[in-house]
Amino acid sequence: MPLTFTFALSQQQTFELRCDYGSRSLDKAELGILIDLCEQNYYSHKGDRPPLLIQIGRQLYQWIDGKQGWLRRALDEAEEQTIYLDLIQTSEAQGLNPETQRVALGLAHLPWELLHDGTGFLLERQDIAVLPVRSVQQRNTNVAGVQNRPLRLLFMATSPEDIKPVLDYEREETNILQATKDQPLALIVEES
Repeated sequence: MPLTFTFALSQQQTFELRCDYGSRSLDKAELGILIDLCEQNYYSHKGDRPPLLIQIGRQLYQWIDGKQGWLRRALDEAEEQTIYLDLIQTSEAQGLNPETQRVALGLAHLPWELLHDGTGFLLERQDIAVLPVRSVQQRNTNVAGVQNRPLRLLFMATSPEDIKPVLDYEREETNILQATKDQPLALIVEES
């Protein structure tokens, strides 16, 4: 059974994290610090620095897990686990003061794929399948007026260091373009 973490925004422009285990208020200043940390130390650097990625992943994990241990509990209880991070309410919020809006939009851009439990990144775990999913699409009540548009996708081939054979980037790009040519995708391949 999937576990959904919903980031909700109240009319008083305060944040709340909700899941099957309960809900808790979130400190807007703490959220701002976490967003700033990622902006300064993750998105601005060209190269990967494993200790920094682990540090960011640990902070994200501990922040989601909280004193209540919700993330730990979900991982312990399930044989296979999907974790949804529902950011729709915060990404669609309107009429916010500038600081609240910055934090609300910044939540969607945090690198949730770096979640780290202290022993490894959750995406690398073999015993439990963990898939953090960002839900940032617009909810529309008028379905009849919604145009079905192609999925926009950015692809960048990467290869782990010190692994043989080294990935043939051009061949990988060709394979992906060939496999997706008949799909309704707006695919952009980024050269690294």
